[in-house]
Amino acid sequence: MRPIIALALALAGCTAEVPAPDIRPVTEVRGELPPADLEAFVAAHPLHGLEGMPSGVTVEPDSGRRLVLLEHGALHDLDTLASVWQGASPDPRFGFTDVSALGEGWVALTSRSDGFVMHLDAGTPSPHFCYEPGWWDPAEMEDPVQLSLAVAHDPESGRLYAQPRTIENGGFGAITESFVAAYAEEGGEDLTWWGLDPSYAATGMVVLEPGSETAHATLLLGHGDVLQRFDAERGELGPEVSLREHHVEQIGGLAIDRERGTLLVLDSARSLVLELRVSALQL
Repeated sequence: MRPIIALALALAGCTAEVPAPDIRPVTEVRGELPPADLEAFVAAHPLHGLEGMPSGVTVEPDSGRRLVLLEHGALHDLDTLASVWQGASPDPRFGFTDVSALGEGWVALTSRSDGFVMHLDAGTPSPHFCYEPGWWDPAEMEDPVQLSLAVAHDPESGRLYAQPRTIENGGFGAITESFVAAYAEEGGEDLTWWGLDPSYAATGMVVLEPGSETAHATLLLGHGDVLQRFDAERGELGPEVSLREHHVEQIGGLAIDRERGTLLVLDSARSLVLELRVSALQL
């Protein structure tokens, strides 16, 4: 059990009054880094035996078990495809968009408006962190919603990270805002927001270099077929690293297996998870 999360479940969510957060600018580093080494490839894990759209991948930090998330609400063991959890999404139009294992059987999940936490034994996701910003005025836009397609967990600093975007017309219209946001793992309150270009949409996120109680982590963001470092302490989005040579078409989730030194890349277009050596990716 993670009692700090269990005690905070009833205190968080998008119904709470929150002050306007600290919004920081982001510096974008232009250019593309050298191509990744072909020796990076370790394995490919096909997901064709699963019924549903894969939307996230994660590694439990204590057990090392690798899990893949299906959009409609299911977790499966990546290596055996055995069912770990079956549930229901709070909004079937968007489903669950990403997952990050927190340890001791807890996971964080993202969907529309809220981030959720859940213990796998209980099997019921509860709203825990909200990515509708405190300054947000829905009356100024056309039926806006907040949606994050990525979530990451930094146990060293006790923070969760997501990538909320403001999308009009119920989540199917123009994207007017895009952020990286940090939340307290314990209480779910938002801590810091970084403003990105509205067109930016990360579909995978993982902590590349942990932070501390006083410093933010360095994240790895994925979209399309490229990876980018995001230095949250400096507010800097780094150059792109293409995974085209590994035939990645659409990054749908990211996870690091620290025991094996590998990066798991969910390719949602090909319905498989590629396992690549982190040391060979020039990240």
